[in-house]
Amino acid sequence: MRALERSFLGRLMLSALVLSGAPAVDLTRLHAQVLDPVLGTWKLNVAKSTFAGGRGPASQIVKFEQAGRGTAVTSVVVGSDGRMARSTYTAIYDGKRHPILGSPSADSVSFKRIDAWTVERTDTKGGRFTASVTRVVSKDGKTLTVTTKAFDAQRRLVMGTTVYDRQ
Repeated sequence: MRALERSFLGRLMLSALVLSGAPAVDLTRLHAQVLDPVLGTWKLNVAKSTFAGGRGPASQIVKFEQAGRGTAVTSVVVGSDGRMARSTYTAIYDGKRHPILGSPSADSVSFKRIDAWTVERTDTKGGRFTASVTRVVSKDGKTLTVTTKAFDAQRRLVMGTTVYDRQ
């Protein structure tokens, strides 16, 4: 059933099952996945990623969960030095700033949905732009690609692309 939920055709078929009254379908989970394909847990694929500013983390797990009309995000990163960092936020795709906790580079994020698979995120700290992030879920729902344009400590523009695999 999980594989069916991740493909467009599968979602269409599951929607038909729901409308036909077929039993044993978790409607809450199905509804959330149909609305936002990013929901779930993602693991950073370090080998396929290039990092803004150079060296990236040793590992990262990001979890996206439905939270009312918004999305709750928890990120746990293990740096190349072995230190662990955790950030969390809950945001609605409304273009307004929402607080982020635990991030050294941002104190708020805002989201704008481009299409069913693509979201643009803007990070700010102290009201000042720090990063632009574009998040794209592959059509098969197995890969999340995040392109980041950010300013480093010297206010130089740096770019990177991180790739995540659905867990």
